Amino acid sequence: MVQYKGLPELNNLLETAKNVSLPLDEYWALALCSSNLIEVVVNKKLENLGEKADGNFEERYKKLCRVIKEKEGRDISQILPSAIYNVRNKLDHSSDSKRVIPKEAKDIFKMAIDFMNEVFP
Repeated sequence: MVQYKGLPELNNLLETAKNVSLPLDEYWALALCSSNLIEVVVNKKLENLGEKADGNFEERYKKLCRVIKEKEGRDISQILPSAIYNVRNKLDHSSDSKRVIPKEAKDIFKMAIDFMNEVFP
């Protein structure tokens, strides 16, 4: 397992998860953090635009797309695949999640970075 020198608690968390037979590792952590960050970005941008961040993720994301188009003239509706929230829920709530492979984790990470850069240019 990769060791995170600046965050020994993450090492301990992942090692403890392994000890109780949860198939979680640093790629799961990267994918989950990245997908959760997308939701935080949606909420923050809505707030910055003077809008309430209410409803489920899909409703908030659609609202964000609409408001950015109205206020900034940009179309961000095609940046995220519609399944991203389902991926996040599976990572976040399923204790029997299969191990996230490095490519998947890196793809979700890149999606989150691209989304942040597009929403907050």
